[in-house]
Amino acid sequence: MARYFQGGAAGAGGAPTNATYIVQTAHGELSAEQILADLSTGIIRVATGTGILNSVAQPTGAVVGTSDSQTLTSKTIDADSNTLSNIENADIKAAAAIAYSKLNLADSIVNADVSTTAAVAYSKLAGTSGILAIITKSKAAAESVTNSTTLQDDDDLQFTIVANGVYLFMAVVNATSVSANPDWKYLWVEPDGTFELTAEDWTTSSATIINDTGVNEATAAANIVVAANATISARFIGVIKAGGTGGTFKLQWSQNTLDATNAITVEAGSSLIAIRVL
Repeated sequence: MARYFQGGAAGAGGAPTNATYIVQTAHGELSAEQILADLSTGIIRVATGTGILNSVAQPTGAVVGTSDSQTLTSKTIDADSNTLSNIENADIKAAAAIAYSKLNLADSIVNADVSTTAAVAYSKLAGTSGILAIITKSKAAAESVTNSTTLQDDDDLQFTIVANGVYLFMAVVNATSVSANPDWKYLWVEPDGTFELTAEDWTTSSATIINDTGVNEATAAANIVVAANATISARFIGVIKAGGTGGTFKLQWSQNTLDATNAITVEAGSSLIAIRVL
């Protein structure tokens, strides 16, 4: 037997028509129902206490459970409220720009980790007594000067000295010319302190060794006679004492006598070595 709703009470044992039913679409005999078709498309949400339903916009992408795997895109994770676990080195991009202070590098940096352009302050090195730093420079190719008695910087025999640094210094420079006319003029330039040339000597074309020893401050150019088609080998020993600024310590040289035809040449292999001791 069919039963029908009548008024506010159940007709013939039926449910009341004014109860708060949830229906998909409107029904003419109900008065207090909530109609799902009236809600916006989305996800149904229930209000605590009243049981009233409303809808919220459905997020794009798949909705997954807490234990499901999902790739997140364009999400912000609050690091103070969440813990990210199992992050490994391979997970970090080279462009992440992580602040150095955030890295735990105690006792783990080795020499190979330091770039040649790192510019590490000398004061940061764990120096002990003895050798603190060794600097070497050498000419890979010969360098020549023609028609000039103006001192010019050697392309290779130069290096940077730090403020107030002290260096033991030694150099061997080989110079040659096809003519006995130009000879070789030179000067070791210290930027803001002193260079005490304690010993220098050179061999002549006849292999005679000429000595010029004694402590003196090298501030003026000197010259060495170079015979035609011969090579002189000049050796220098000294102490470099930098001032409060530091700068470039370098060899300058030129012809001693102006010669527009015959060059004076500093040969490849000419080298220097400096040991910082303070």
